[in-house]
Amino acid sequence: MPLYYENRVPEVNLNRDDLGEEIVDILDQADLSDEQEAKLEREFASAYHIITREERLDIIAEDIVEHFMGREFMGKAMVVSIDKATAIRMYNKVQKVWKHKLGRLKVKSRVLSGSKLVKIKADISYMEKTDMAVVVSGGQNEHDRFAAKGLDLKVHRKRMMKEKLDDKFKDPDDSLNIVFVCAMWLTGFDAPFTSTLYLDKPLKNHTLMQTIARANRVYPGKPNGQVVDYINIFGALQEALGRYGNYSKEDGFTYENEDTPAQDKTILLKALEAAILDLEAYLRDRHVHLDDIISARTDDFEKLKLLDEASEILLLPANKDEFISYVRQINRIFKGILPDTRADEFVKHRVAINVIYRQMKIKTGEDVDDEDVLQVIRNQVNELLDESIETVAIESHLPEPVDISRIDFEALAKMLERIEQPKASDADKLKNLIARKLPNMLKRNKLRQELQEKFQELVEQYNLGAYTAEEFFEKLKQFIQNELGPEEKRGAREGLSEEELAIFDLLASEVELSGKERKEVKLIAKALLEKLNAALVIDWRKKQRAKAQVKRVIENVLDELPQSYNDEIWPHSVEMVYQHVFDAYAGQGHSAYS
Repeated sequence: MPLYYENRVPEVNLNRDDLGEEIVDILDQADLSDEQEAKLEREFASAYHIITREERLDIIAEDIVEHFMGREFMGKAMVVSIDKATAIRMYNKVQKVWKHKLGRLKVKSRVLSGSKLVKIKADISYMEKTDMAVVVSGGQNEHDRFAAKGLDLKVHRKRMMKEKLDDKFKDPDDSLNIVFVCAMWLTGFDAPFTSTLYLDKPLKNHTLMQTIARANRVYPGKPNGQVVDYINIFGALQEALGRYGNYSKEDGFTYENEDTPAQDKTILLKALEAAILDLEAYLRDRHVHLDDIISARTDDFEKLKLLDEASEILLLPANKDEFISYVRQINRIFKGILPDTRADEFVKHRVAINVIYRQMKIKTGEDVDDEDVLQVIRNQVNELLDESIETVAIESHLPEPVDISRIDFEALAKMLERIEQPKASDADKLKNLIARKLPNMLKRNKLRQELQEKFQELVEQYNLGAYTAEEFFEKLKQFIQNELGPEEKRGAREGLSEEELAIFDLLASEVELSGKERKEVKLIAKALLEKLNAALVIDWRKKQRAKAQVKRVIENVLDELPQSYNDEIWPHSVEMVYQHVFDAYAGQGHSAYS
């Protein structure tokens, strides 16, 4: 997975070149011995003092909290410090800043409302649940040595001994979201949900490559990994990539080896700018002007009108899929680039297209199930998501399909007659109503498969441009009036329930029946359901004896079929009915009809 590099070096830091090779060689070790730590503090006092200076660590702690909470993909994070003592100090400082920020958010929440309140409440909930831990190796007389520095190692060592912190950190659902380390877990430790590495330790060569690879493991929904650099390792990164990855100053970073190198985050910014320009050109060709939507007054219905018109145009089959692909591409880039403020100039464009996408979903009766889009609706708060837009629904003519199984097609057909000028959203919503209803109808009666095929053919022709939205709406209306409505009422006309009709249809599909035989087969369908009640016990499909009992009941009842069910047809009829009962009835009153 791509890694993006972000330089956030505090001004009080030394330049990378002034650290000297020897100190970097010591720190490049997988872990420092007690003697190496003592040498670091003693012989490199000047550099060590600047790196561990309280003022500098305070600045970094504040930046970590703001950066961590400003991201959109909330993956886990590792904070890498120069040594064990500094790792504990950073834990203490981040905890302090974290609690302070949480307190500020709670105060703000008392005076906010609408979408801003929703966002702050989500942040408060996340921050209250988040757990942090220090993970460092042991050493001789460690408690006394840390106590002399004013640090309490005991509480952290107790957690390391009693809890499986590695398993907790690897688990995406566990609340352990931030760990503070200096050497442990930098190599040979994979936690794919880790997306951000806060690096404040001079490293080089293979150790550096191994360390940054902690953030590049693939995880669903994770756009990329982020390396946030507080120590100015860029020179060392260039050197390491020249040795272990394919890098040249002329060509930049490439991806030709297993250890994925890090690219500067400006690449994402350029990709975002290009994607927005491409989208604007695409929309202009379809008479949708994004800038007009953005600049329209929030409290003016002109904005709603523009959004309504845009969603209608983009619902057309020729436009829909390509527009949605643009939305998802831009959302993915934003997930990787935030909290970089350089993306702020494009936030309005992003929110505008996501609002249009949401309106498209609302109009067609679909749920907004795209997590990237939901994240934008939850997080991006500006004039495009003002309450005036959030609370005014752009209605379609058709009803919301709340309980799709109860749609009365006869009543729907009458209502459709009153719609004089259907729009693309009406056609799409009507299509979705039918698409949700048909599977339930097929589940109850397999011989309705022909209806599904006719409907699918209509949809495919529309997608290929054979019909306009108005023509497609008329075709769907006729399909309801001439096919679905009559099929819904057929059982009543035959004097059968839905359950009885399904069995009757299976049996009637086998032979040509006379009027008298049709009546006989209907009576057999009714009798079979009565007889089956006692045999369909709970979990009958998992028990061999119960399955055999059900099969016997079916055979006994179907023995009364007319003579036209000869020795060739009868066994097949029995098998079809048994398979239908097996698929539709779970037992104890639970079935496709309950």
